[in-house]
Amino acid sequence: MKLLGLGLMAAGRMIGMVPGPVAPGVVCAREVELSREESRLDQVLTCALVDSPSQLKEGGDRASYAFEGLRTHMGGSMESLKERPGDGTITAWPYGQVMTAALNQAKLTGDYTDFNQLVKGLERYRHPDGGYSPSPGRFGFHGNRFMDDNAWLGLVFVQAAQQQPGSDHLDKARDIADFLIETRNPDGGLIWEEGNKNPSYNTATFGPTIELSLRLYRLTGEEKYRSAAADMTEIMDRELRRPDGLYHDNLDLKTGKVEPTVWSYNQGTPVGAHLLWYEITGDSTHLSKARETAQAALAHFGEDGLWKQPPAFNAIFFRNLMKLEDPLAEKAIDGYLDRAWAEALDPETGLFNRPGHGMGSYEGHGNVSTLDQAALSQLLALRSWASSDLAIVS
Repeated sequence: MKLLGLGLMAAGRMIGMVPGPVAPGVVCAREVELSREESRLDQVLTCALVDSPSQLKEGGDRASYAFEGLRTHMGGSMESLKERPGDGTITAWPYGQVMTAALNQAKLTGDYTDFNQLVKGLERYRHPDGGYSPSPGRFGFHGNRFMDDNAWLGLVFVQAAQQQPGSDHLDKARDIADFLIETRNPDGGLIWEEGNKNPSYNTATFGPTIELSLRLYRLTGEEKYRSAAADMTEIMDRELRRPDGLYHDNLDLKTGKVEPTVWSYNQGTPVGAHLLWYEITGDSTHLSKARETAQAALAHFGEDGLWKQPPAFNAIFFRNLMKLEDPLAEKAIDGYLDRAWAEALDPETGLFNRPGHGMGSYEGHGNVSTLDQAALSQLLALRSWASSDLAIVS
């Protein structure tokens, strides 16, 4: 058993027989030794002094196990990530969410090796005309840029700038935000995808871009970010906000038709945006809007509804609701994560793809992709953050 093994390792350490830790990113908070023969997943269990993942109770330990499941089965390293287990070149949207997971994990461990490798690898996606492409550029082809992809990446760098002072992450965030601001339509709105024959205004684009702009305004004091955020907030709330506080998916700019589907992440970013406006202006109208949307979303989805949403959407939803310090939101987050751990986690792999779990999937086939695995890792890590640190979460 592993616990017996820990006793043997302690004895081995005394006579110099047991090698020290060999896996950067697996950081023991306890005085234990790791074996070269252990897998990274096993090393997480050793660090936590348990025999199986079912015994992991702390959010940080669970986050480490889920993150090592991602690393092990989604390419083996941060340099060789795949879209799903062993398949497909990873695109910018899941890549950015892996970056967020690595950043959240680094806050717990102090080890930024994985995140720094991801930052370096992101350069493959840089578009020569600004922003980032959905896929690495090959033979001069980069593909149409998605504005929401870029907004999520900008938010990663804003958070990273606050976790790693003195880095160039803030400059990267500003470059992305400036690209998005310059790409806007004359009315101040921002389309979802460049070159699309049916352009649309999407909550998934407006919400994170507003958050990015307001966070940069607070960090730099530059008025252009506040002004752009004001224009986009006005359009988003006028065109996409329902009377009950929930947000539609998108507005087709050609037909004027609204796509009414309600997704969890499209409720989270407006909550975060209006909370930022409240913090900047002191106008309680924004706080009321944030609370109204959060409460309406929790009632709309309920436990089972959130269970069926893609984890990637729920991570964005919950990480914004965490800042409200609402007991109902806290209960929903912990209930969701406990259910995922109990019902969806495959203990052998660390992946949330146990057969028959019924949890939502971004790809719609019941298997958790790199995107969804990263999302659950993000949330598990955040549950171990100090509440005073949540203000920097993007």
